[in-house]
Amino acid sequence: QVFYDVNLRQNYYEKEWIEKSLCQCSIVKLNDREALVISELLFGQILKQEKLAELICREYDLSIVCITHGKNGSSVYRNGKLEKVPGINGPVADTVGGGDSYSAGFLFSYLCGTSMYEAAEFAEIVGNFVVSQSGAVPKYPKWLEKEIENLKYKIKK
Repeated sequence: QVFYDVNLRQNYYEKEWIEKSLCQCSIVKLNDREALVISELLFGQILKQEKLAELICREYDLSIVCITHGKNGSSVYRNGKLEKVPGINGPVADTVGGGDSYSAGFLFSYLCGTSMYEAAEFAEIVGNFVVSQSGAVPKYPKWLEKEIENLKYKIKK
């Protein structure tokens, strides 16, 4: 699997770079704002997220599209099906690192053998914890370390 976190910043991107990156990956992650930009940039119009995910998968031969919605959770798309994963209502101290921690949580869990939906649920847990702390790389509490160890154990089975 090759994971691509779109991570658009201001106007420092080109359509060609995004298309080349999409051609090289199998899983893409973007947020709501990036979904709007990508939709218009690649398809010339603002599409509903399910349609955008469908077109990205078809046009670029991707297997999974993850779209994060901040405190409102995320959506994951595969094989013509969009699943919505609820967000976790918790305190927000610092959003820096929230998207990256979602990506890391999703990829780690998915590569440990969980379903796409379960991976997104775990990603929501990790992302929610990170934004509840100050700084992008907070020390994980014991309960989260245990969740990570449980997933690692699953891979060894």
